Amino acid sequence: MVSSKFAKKMEHKSIVRVPLDGKIPLVSLVEVNTVSQLTLNYFLGCDSGFNGINCKKRCGHCSKHSCDLVSGKCDSCSDNYVGAKCDIPPVPVFSEPPVMSDIEYSEATVKVKNFELANKNYKDPPDVYYVEYRKARENSEWMASDQRNPFNKSAIIILQHLEPNTEYIVRSVITTIDKKPIIDENLPHAAFTTKCYEITDHDFISSTYNTSIRVTFNSKFQV
Repeated sequence: MVSSKFAKKMEHKSIVRVPLDGKIPLVSLVEVNTVSQLTLNYFLGCDSGFNGINCKKRCGHCSKHSCDLVSGKCDSCSDNYVGAKCDIPPVPVFSEPPVMSDIEYSEATVKVKNFELANKNYKDPPDVYYVEYRKARENSEWMASDQRNPFNKSAIIILQHLEPNTEYIVRSVITTIDKKPIIDENLPHAAFTTKCYEITDHDFISSTYNTSIRVTFNSKFQV
């Protein structure tokens, strides 16, 4: 329990450390506008190799097999992994997500503009790339574009049959010369939301009956 006197001192803090039972827990994610809205998410420490609230996140390939309990950052990496969290594998992956444009109700345009690789410690060189996308909600499946483009050649990829007013995430996947796709959950991705239909009188036909009404929409609402 946090006393009001202690809470006032913490009111404008983002990260604090307080002693508890002889240990020093990390108190993070303090979201507070007033004392009454004080919320503390804290933990007393994690087993080696884990971090985050309730220790649910795994550390990357850190050389010491442990990472910062809040940020997940490592002092140094092992196994040729790179990145602050040592989560970028030694394979050819893009350093930046693709760029989105022309987002409509059921279509969106994707383009890779930056071909810089996040980790240059790879053995199999890149050959071609394609795009994967899925709905932003959890547990939705990744879908792949049919179009394959030579590496280092920018091309427009159009995603079709999307659902209106829906948030998606998209990422670029490289396939190496030995035809192996490099798929990793830490690949950089972009987020976008398709447009929402604005219904007008010309978009539907209504038929009224004694106790009901029937509405039929035109074909543009069929995704």
